[in-house]
Amino acid sequence: MTTLRVVDTFGTVTDVPAAAVADGGAGPWRLWELTGSGAGLRLLVPPNPRPLEGEAIEDTLVVRDELANLAWVVELATVDRDGEHVDRYQRYLRLRPPGEPAFDPTRVDRVDYRLGTPLPDYWYPLVSTTGPDDRALLARATAPEGATGVSDAGVRGTLVPQTAQIADEEVPREATRLVRRHRLLATATGVTVWQARTKAPGSGEASSGLRFDILR
Repeated sequence: MTTLRVVDTFGTVTDVPAAAVADGGAGPWRLWELTGSGAGLRLLVPPNPRPLEGEAIEDTLVVRDELANLAWVVELATVDRDGEHVDRYQRYLRLRPPGEPAFDPTRVDRVDYRLGTPLPDYWYPLVSTTGPDDRALLARATAPEGATGVSDAGVRGTLVPQTAQIADEEVPREATRLVRRHRLLATATGVTVWQARTKAPGSGEASSGLRFDILR
């Protein structure tokens, strides 16, 4: 770029010199200037085309649950050992224990006491802790054995590892959504494929339905 010309609504044309030209090279402002190529010359990088994106390999929410006083890693979609896409919610519905009273609100034949309500296997708790510098953290915790009734073996995600510790401020009230997917881009040197990880706001707080001392 060697010139910048502005045409206003009255049709007046104004040439705008580069800062390096206007100050004679004595000023400190040198953003985007090309070194050794003459005062005021700029580099214009043409925009790259958008890459092609595949189906999400992993789709994970990190949410707060005020009713349970916890935060959760919610793995909405992962892949199995064969690389096949797994909808974790639908999988849980298929595999959950058929005799679980919490899944049948019409049962009136007897009263059941539950120490705690069942937890979906794709919801992983985050508990409050502190780091060495007293920084507030959220650490992945392990649910008690039998808390879900469904095994997540072979379908557990990797975006938020089991040993992860997350800064408390990284989990806002609107939640955080993490997605991992393949991307493909045609470049001057050929086709490039890679796995991208994106972070975006979620859709607000969520509730796992976790309750204790339930009499049904």
